[in-house]
Amino acid sequence: MTNRTLRTLGLAAIAAVAAAALAASPASAGQYGRFLDSSSASGTWTDTPGAAANGTVRNPKSFTVVVTGNPQPSYFCTDDSACREITVAWSVACKKNGGYKLKRSQVISTSTRIVANAKLPMRNPQRCSISASGQLAYYAGGSVSVAIYFRR
Repeated sequence: MTNRTLRTLGLAAIAAVAAAALAASPASAGQYGRFLDSSSASGTWTDTPGAAANGTVRNPKSFTVVVTGNPQPSYFCTDDSACREITVAWSVACKKNGGYKLKRSQVISTSTRIVANAKLPMRNPQRCSISASGQLAYYAGGSVSVAIYFRR
């Protein structure tokens, strides 16, 4: 191989490594899109922990809400399944050409990880604001976290 060929191969390898590093960086869009906001809370059953996150994005195509919970039912809980429930709620308000629309939704699940696609209330909005929350069941302590992601 000539020096020129080796140099070309070396530059290609450096470019491939740099591209992989950029793709893995926190600023890049991940599995759910770009990170917007997050919040977490923990406490005992008397606190009934809940967390909320929110944000505004120009020209979004979609939002994803990810809630992770670790409910710990108290001894007051008579229905173990119900005491392990996590309520996830979100609302998306969008603006386009001076008009506004709002869409709300809610999911109740006993999963410890809930991934919800928050639908936009209109097509091609100019700007949308989203708020999302995760709440552990009554008589359950533990921890809960909420994260919002978006795509353009």
